[in-house]
Amino acid sequence: MRSLRIWVWNNLHITLLLLLVWLISFGARYNHLELVAVNSDSLSPYVASMRFWMQGWSDPPNPESDHWMWLTTMPWIWLSDSLYQLFLLRFFWGSLIAPIGALCFFLLAPKNRYLGSAAVGFLLALDKGLIDTLVSSFRGYMAPEFIALESLAIVLNEKGYRYGLFASLFFCIVAAGHHPMALASLAGWFLYALHAKMSLKEWGICFAILFLSSVFRLIWLFEIAQCDAGGLQCFEIIAMGSSETALTIKEMFVRIVHDRFLTEIGWVSICVVIGVYCARKHRITLWLIGGIIGLFCLGVSISTLRPYHFRIFALPMFLA
Repeated sequence: MRSLRIWVWNNLHITLLLLLVWLISFGARYNHLELVAVNSDSLSPYVASMRFWMQGWSDPPNPESDHWMWLTTMPWIWLSDSLYQLFLLRFFWGSLIAPIGALCFFLLAPKNRYLGSAAVGFLLALDKGLIDTLVSSFRGYMAPEFIALESLAIVLNEKGYRYGLFASLFFCIVAAGHHPMALASLAGWFLYALHAKMSLKEWGICFAILFLSSVFRLIWLFEIAQCDAGGLQCFEIIAMGSSETALTIKEMFVRIVHDRFLTEIGWVSICVVIGVYCARKHRITLWLIGGIIGLFCLGVSISTLRPYHFRIFALPMFLA
């Protein structure tokens, strides 16, 4: 804590900027608090958490996710006395993605640190797609926020803190527990790790973290496989239940460009594309590109790729 206080004092300007970014981010979301959809999707993680305290265990709120979805909401159950307080905490947590993005840029960029941090922070604060994720609740749950933490952990690794690489893998698995499409970032993580020059011991630690953090997913997959159909057919039923009407790859790409980029991000999407291209050789951009490729492959394979899935990578896109 003492070192944190020293860092805050020595970097007072960025601390104040992060506070301003958070205030704008939380204000933009708080204005939509009364519009939040209160339904089975939005309440299911909290109901599962309450079920754990009342019965000792709970299944995941939906078959595509895993136990991380309700485990990570347990503190909110302790702190909330009403639905209003519950969703207020949810919106507070969602608003933190903006200062996390601003901090990532400040730590990573060699120049224009304050201007770039403000740009990344304000873009994330006012991203209409991320606000819609909070209001509609089911569209990603907390996957964008945990991918943001994964991004921060990777940035810390870039600054020489090796534990960041290990933490990023853990946050990737937790994000996938909230939305299975977030598992695509695992492809980006491995692409990044291959360029991180890790020792055999560090690779061993990573695989141990991957296994331990995936235990809840493995348990749930085993339980799903016990359905009446049995085995792989159980997973096929779930995949078909969440798939859309079959679209060609061209039609899917057009929807993604129109909905996520032109509608939600607007003209800034041009800067995003140019930025990703210009930073294509950076290791963090390799992680982003690998994650997007993984998202395409995963979505196309089960016919469920939707424009709002790309909100998961909002922070690394703006960071690039």
